[in-house]
Amino acid sequence: MERLIICGGGHVSLALAHMASILDFDITVIDDREEFANKERFPMAGQVLCMGFEEALDQLGSRADDYYVIVTRGHAFDKDCLAKVLRGQYAYVGMIGSRTKVAAVYKALREEGFSQEMLDGVYSPIGLSIGGQTPAEIAVAIAAQLIQGRAQRGPGAVRPPEESGVLC
Repeated sequence: MERLIICGGGHVSLALAHMASILDFDITVIDDREEFANKERFPMAGQVLCMGFEEALDQLGSRADDYYVIVTRGHAFDKDCLAKVLRGQYAYVGMIGSRTKVAAVYKALREEGFSQEMLDGVYSPIGLSIGGQTPAEIAVAIAAQLIQGRAQRGPGAVRPPEESGVLC
């Protein structure tokens, strides 16, 4: 089963975790604030890590079938998470943010030696462009992009069981 590692425990993360739980992802949530990283808030998550983002990402390691969603509370944390993820293996990495914030994070990462080609592989702004505004709508857009990415990976990817012969 693919791991969905959500960096950040805010409103979008919570909505996404609910959706991802029915999409057969093994969910891990990371946040350094106890009120946002606990099992009561994320009962659907297999793991909730309340610690620094980089420390938690180190502890988890990386696998070729990991999906990362970076939705922390600030661009400095987003940059640190993205840098750590890009140094490992992954199937998908997406980061939330306005075009201005994304450009600032990318500029900082290029200055740290990350190639433009590597940054071009990041889904950012994250999610399919469906006009979502609320945390739940943004989570739907992200979940749709995760499904799309999983489908593009091919037959080796974990898929939910077919029901009633209806395929999308």
